[in-house]
Amino acid sequence: MFKIAPALCIAAVLAGTLVARHVSLTSSSRVVGRTLFIEGTTDLPDSTVIEWELRHESLNTRRDIPISRMATEGHTVVRGHRYRVAVDLSSWPAGQVEVWVAFQPLSYGTRQPAFVSQLFGRNGEWIEGDHVSIHPAHMRRVELIDHVQLTR
Repeated sequence: MFKIAPALCIAAVLAGTLVARHVSLTSSSRVVGRTLFIEGTTDLPDSTVIEWELRHESLNTRRDIPISRMATEGHTVVRGHRYRVAVDLSSWPAGQVEVWVAFQPLSYGTRQPAFVSQLFGRNGEWIEGDHVSIHPAHMRRVELIDHVQLTR
């Protein structure tokens, strides 16, 4: 009987971390001059990493322009339930740009803080909410896609 009690206590503590957690994430993209601003709100905790990627519509067809002027990526962090990033696109050609924003527990260059992985699972297994998708590596994530127009 006494050996079961510690196991039950541990199970009760762990069960609290196994509950699915709803994630709210919004994104708004706008161009001012040749600077792209990506802003959004979320219910994610401070220091959570938000990934972003930009892809020009001509990325796969134009060979005369370096890739660095057709695609880029980075990350920002949540502060006070908001995130924001400004990206200089002054060297990019005119055209449509896809803006991808995501919260994902694993990324290919930036780690989430340990407490974020504990809340949402190493592979996002406890992420729920709108815009949840399954990455080809079997990771759950929240992703949003927007488009902006660059003019000369």
